[in-house]
Amino acid sequence: MDTATGDRDVWRELGDIAFQRRTQMGLTQEEFAKEIKVSVPTIQRLESGRPQVRRSPSWPQLEAGYGWGPGFISNFIAGRVTTAPRVEGAGRFIRTPRPDGDEDIRDIVRQILGQYAPDTTIGEVLKAEEQAVEEARRRGLIGPDTQEKTMPNERLPIP
Repeated sequence: MDTATGDRDVWRELGDIAFQRRTQMGLTQEEFAKEIKVSVPTIQRLESGRPQVRRSPSWPQLEAGYGWGPGFISNFIAGRVTTAPRVEGAGRFIRTPRPDGDEDIRDIVRQILGQYAPDTTIGEVLKAEEQAVEEARRRGLIGPDTQEKTMPNERLPIP
């Protein structure tokens, strides 16, 4: 099956959904790949959002691993489905960019709290940011060498 006609934005959205689902499960790409018996580059290729020229033989394993039904990837790319199925126990899907470093993580936390918990105090925001950065480092989402770019006493706006 030729999937080269898939729109670049569709592939990127699928990659974002896959990334969010895997991180909801608390797994690194390496752990996830080992668990579902595919290579790390297979996970990276899907989560990067790069268009694939043809159907991969690993799609059934990916679909099962991410908690999607059989044929989900093909149907998503073809536009027959537009959202990932909700997996029991999964949190609410919030589409956010992939983090590149501390500041991206902090921005994501501020956006989420600003949207879903607007009464959060600045102290609570700063604590949530620190916890999120620490967890992102633990899971290997950002490197240990990224530096905080805000001053300790700087007030951070909530969008």
